[in-house]
Amino acid sequence: MFKPIASIFLLVFVFAIVLMNFSQNGKSALDEANRLYLIPNPTEEQELKAMELYQEVLNETPDSWLVPQVVEASERLGNLQLSFGMIQAAQASYRKGIDLNRAFSLSDSSVFLHHLYLGEAYFGLNRLDSSLYFLEAAERIQNHFGIEEEKDRLYNALGVYFYETGNFNRAYVYFSKAESFLNGQEGGALTYARYSFRSNMASALYKLEKYDSAQSMYRELLDLGINLNQVRMNLANTFIEQGKASEALAVLFEIDKEFANQSLSFNNLQAKAFLQLKRFDEFHETLSLGSEMISKGTFPKQNFQLGIHFGLWADFWAAEKQWTKALESVQQGLTFLHPEFEQLDIRANPTDFVLGVSVLSLYDILAQKAEIAWKAYSNTGEERFFKLGMETWDSAFALVRFISANYENDEARVFLGDQAFRSYQKAINDLTTFAIAKGSDELIKKAFVWIEESKAEGLINGNRLQAQKRKAGLPEELIQEEQNLLFSISRNYQKQLDETESLDVLEKERVDLQVRLSRLREKFRSFPKWELPEAQRFDFEHFRAKLSGQTAALSLFISDSYLYVFWIESEEFRWKRIELENFPLLELQQWTQDIRTPGFADSKLIQQSEPFANLIFEGFRDRLSAIAQLVIIPHGIFNDVPFEVFSLEDQHLLLDNTSVIYQFSARFIDPIEWERAPENKMGFAPFLEVLEDNSRGFLELKESKLELESFDQETFFGESATRDQFLQNAGEADILHLATHAVAAPSDPNQSFVAFHPSEEEFRVFVPEISSMDLNQVKLVYLSACETGAGKQSLSEGFVSLARSFAIAGAEQMVLTQWVSEDRVSAYLAGRFYQYLDEGDSPANSLRKAKLDLLNDPQMVQFHHPFYWSNFRLIGQPIHHEVSVREVFGIIAALLVLTGLVLAAWIWIRSKLG
Repeated sequence: MFKPIASIFLLVFVFAIVLMNFSQNGKSALDEANRLYLIPNPTEEQELKAMELYQEVLNETPDSWLVPQVVEASERLGNLQLSFGMIQAAQASYRKGIDLNRAFSLSDSSVFLHHLYLGEAYFGLNRLDSSLYFLEAAERIQNHFGIEEEKDRLYNALGVYFYETGNFNRAYVYFSKAESFLNGQEGGALTYARYSFRSNMASALYKLEKYDSAQSMYRELLDLGINLNQVRMNLANTFIEQGKASEALAVLFEIDKEFANQSLSFNNLQAKAFLQLKRFDEFHETLSLGSEMISKGTFPKQNFQLGIHFGLWADFWAAEKQWTKALESVQQGLTFLHPEFEQLDIRANPTDFVLGVSVLSLYDILAQKAEIAWKAYSNTGEERFFKLGMETWDSAFALVRFISANYENDEARVFLGDQAFRSYQKAINDLTTFAIAKGSDELIKKAFVWIEESKAEGLINGNRLQAQKRKAGLPEELIQEEQNLLFSISRNYQKQLDETESLDVLEKERVDLQVRLSRLREKFRSFPKWELPEAQRFDFEHFRAKLSGQTAALSLFISDSYLYVFWIESEEFRWKRIELENFPLLELQQWTQDIRTPGFADSKLIQQSEPFANLIFEGFRDRLSAIAQLVIIPHGIFNDVPFEVFSLEDQHLLLDNTSVIYQFSARFIDPIEWERAPENKMGFAPFLEVLEDNSRGFLELKESKLELESFDQETFFGESATRDQFLQNAGEADILHLATHAVAAPSDPNQSFVAFHPSEEEFRVFVPEISSMDLNQVKLVYLSACETGAGKQSLSEGFVSLARSFAIAGAEQMVLTQWVSEDRVSAYLAGRFYQYLDEGDSPANSLRKAKLDLLNDPQMVQFHHPFYWSNFRLIGQPIHHEVSVREVFGIIAALLVLTGLVLAAWIWIRSKLG
């Protein structure tokens, strides 16, 4: 009976000997690999041998006592592999170290460098999501353990990431952190590192249009004596963008003459400065020198400096009122900025676009051509110039839609929309002026179309791209590959614009990237449901036909000169423009601030709203009594205005008789059927109580459970209301209610988040994560948290907010808050809202009735001030039928009673007659 036990002991003994031998052999290979790795100037043969030995060690499972050394070996192997260009192998090595570290529960400080180098490697492959994941993990480890090693490298990597993805505020912060760790040291590599960090900081400031700060930093860079000509060019450019041409010229005159004589960029900057100063003789002379330089030199066909040069010639001829010459010059510039457009006929405009090297400059020159054409029309009265201007603006705006549709990064789409917005303002001002002179309603409708196309283009494209990829069932790896290629193309353009590398090399790289993107999208087409999203026009008549029944749309738009107000119904179209000097914008801004002050008398606030309401609704007031639901499409300061508080007459609020719905753009409006509230409700209330130490800093929301009283299905309270539960389950609901905390980050919208139970290390869901969710099934999202509709104000997108992210993800209707909400009011409004919703009212009318109940409830009198209730608003769709199920039953019951009375009367009369 003892033999089996003895055999087991023998096997264990033999296995232990084998393990000991392996450990000793592994240790020996590891020691030799480390020796070779640490040689000061190793040969290629020695490095290859070290890689071989490290790989041998990593291929086996080490003994526990050897794991820390093997984790370090994985990092060293990755470093060697990177030096040989073996990026994917290096990633595998770094990951192996991280996995070992986690499996043996070692300190995360051991894998700080693994995360940093992985983040950099993924960035090099344009795998942005993975890059940010590992870089931010490295930052968390560094902060937690106070690691000083490679701090500057980490922060610079994060800075580069955010700069390349258009988040210039965060980029500046990280570049600044990176520079701070140089500790005032100078000389050699440290001086170059300082130059690099400070140059990056100045570039970020320039992108943020903080020209004074950028100039100060560029001047400091001159003291380092590195790349002086390029620094001076950058400095001069900031002065030109700021309109300080004299200062720009002073800097340009300091540039090396030999460099200046060979640089078309220098020539263009100098010409711009002379143009700003209206020194036309010198402007003309400089352009002539530039043309001479072009005739002698060799430039790629698509060179954005050539396009700028001919655009400047167009400015010269326009100043001389030689309109045909101006248009011929700008047309020539177009051919240099569009890789496939070669038509020199000024009547021609590009209709097909590609993501070429100078796509944003192409937009600028199209806008320039349109402006010149309409200046020519204003001066000559020739209709051909009017027609050309109209067609060119259409081409320019089509290009904006094309670029936005092909940008994967939302920040880039917002940035593009804001850049294009100034041109929309100019075009709309001119078009409405011409329309008034011509007495043309059709041109006014065209202006309205442009206005709505200027709003929320980034949101629309983000929503369509997400929906299309989900609909087609594309594999995640293909979606990721497309993102990588689009980002690579974007970086290539930026390098060409900055002229940081050989243009020939970059042009070849661009062509290769475009070919790869085309081949990838061919793979997309193999999926039956895939259709490449295309930029879509906004059809006015089709839109107006949607506004059937008792529905109207009120659209506002602020240009640099006018406030435009449009009123649209299925059979009505009215408009007006108010000169900005005649509209009290500053007073309106103060009024919106006063609403956020609970101590300010509510009756006074209502009275003070009358001048704003009168100016906006004058000319439309007779239509208010004919509608039941009003869709408001705000713009600029009006994004923050609670229109429901407006007093129309006798202190009656707009809220009293009209359901108010908000929308990002008229292009989003698509009325829906709503006969009864969906039954599949899901709710999250994580802050019924807070953790004992409250280290996360969020207050408990005791009343939040009451908000979900009508939910008899899936609800997640307290510890069960986790981030993971939300991410995994939210897309399955018809109605999604979040009774929680949220934080809006205006300086960096990507840092805005919704909070879940804080027991987990990461309990927040950030804006990018929300945007990438699939919420197409969700018919209503109720965001009962503070500031879910607030965020960074964009000229073209409105508030870049949490609500906007839910819209990108596919949410159809949203109840949200513009500022902080009171716990008891949130519970009261939610309770009444769902009561009316369950009875058959529409979401907008349910919210309206809930607010009226609050205002008429004597037990809630302390919350009657608009501060408490006007921050709740609904963004979504109007309803085809505003009559509730309860009202339908009431009508049927009344008809039955009436029928019964008629029948009884008839029987009574018959009996009398009989």
